[in-house]
Amino acid sequence: MSVWEAVCSSETAVPNVTLLEETDPEFSRNCPLKAATLTHWDNILGPRVEHLWLRAGQQDPTTRADGCWLASHTLNGEILRSAPPGAVDVKLYELAERDALVASLVFDAQWHKEPALMALALVLPLAERAFYLPLHAACTARLAHTVRRLRILLQKESKQCISLLTVELQSLVQQFVSLKRFGVSQDIVMSHTFLGDNLEDPRKRDFLHKAISSHLQTCGCSIVVGSDVERVNKMVKTLSLFLTPTERRSSRFAVSPTQGNYEAGLYVQGLLKDSAGTVTLPFRRLVCAPLPSSLVDVDPPGEVRQTSPVHEHHMRREQLFHAELACSWHNQQQLSLASNTDKLNIFQEVRWSDPLVGSFVAEVSLVSDGAGQRMLLAQFILMLQRKALILLEYVKNETQRGKRPLRSLWQLKADLDLTGEGTLAVIMAIAEKMRPGLHAVLFSHPQSSLPERD
Repeated sequence: MSVWEAVCSSETAVPNVTLLEETDPEFSRNCPLKAATLTHWDNILGPRVEHLWLRAGQQDPTTRADGCWLASHTLNGEILRSAPPGAVDVKLYELAERDALVASLVFDAQWHKEPALMALALVLPLAERAFYLPLHAACTARLAHTVRRLRILLQKESKQCISLLTVELQSLVQQFVSLKRFGVSQDIVMSHTFLGDNLEDPRKRDFLHKAISSHLQTCGCSIVVGSDVERVNKMVKTLSLFLTPTERRSSRFAVSPTQGNYEAGLYVQGLLKDSAGTVTLPFRRLVCAPLPSSLVDVDPPGEVRQTSPVHEHHMRREQLFHAELACSWHNQQQLSLASNTDKLNIFQEVRWSDPLVGSFVAEVSLVSDGAGQRMLLAQFILMLQRKALILLEYVKNETQRGKRPLRSLWQLKADLDLTGEGTLAVIMAIAEKMRPGLHAVLFSHPQSSLPERD
């Protein structure tokens, strides 16, 4: 036995290893995850690996040893961390000597009825850094809620701890694989989008107007569904034009029901309808998504719906999270669907379209070459961003940095020339991405929506 193997086996022995299932023929080639680890700090032996997750086919001793070594370093230097009870700290660091990018969630928990410091870590090759970084915030936010449920199960000494993490990691890896296979490219040709089509038909132009308006009002998050993969992907490319390069890395083209489902945390994603002409959208994942979503059905005659505004979406998301934690504490197997949140129709008709978007679509339809259309797109996005910056500065001054409520929303719309129906919703969504929490400042009542406050 080599010195390295002796150190690994003596200091970081792994009692259990779980292999993540290959749910896709291209799983092994497209899965960027090397390993996932659950560790805790032993006051005598230091960091100890309690469980290791590997991809199927990677259970060789070298991969296992690397996982142990990396896991032993996720808690080094964390024993003196100062954080309130229940806090989950997110760490992201590179270990060039092991060719590893490690995303770690550090938290306190009850381990065998004793307070302990623990960590859940994802290990990826350094070559996957550009792929993972745009997904880091959504992934860690998703895992942070799983960690909170894990803390409850550990305190109750439940036997479902590992199965809870396995299910979540399997779903997360499946999302990685689908993005690897169907991810939206950075360079989008205008002629391959609906903006490059002939828009003389008013019905086609109105549908595109409504789809782009709703897409912008929901902070750039949209679900495109349809029966024709080419039409769905064409709309995915169209809506992706309004995203940043980083956000496009968190978007994917259409997948069939057998290849993937709706994934929370993506910006634009396409889904194909099944043989019955339907698409299944899990209620929990829609509510747990970081941002609200638009639903664009490209099958004729075309339909556009959207979830609630940002502040209402965040409120319902927190309600569901708290309900799930309560279920875990009271040993309930599943969340009751009798709450007020679940009675709501999650997708509602788009009641207004932004006239700025309408003017943009009309101008683009008059230009035939792709370079001119791309220039108009860049000018339009820049105009929206400048209006959003002006809105942020206006709100900061009028509310004294959030110390007092806004006097009048009507006055804000008049002063900033945002009187068009839907215009304020678009600009506020862009401003929300620049400065999260804007909706919470303007709408103190959680059930208020833009037209009600108007």
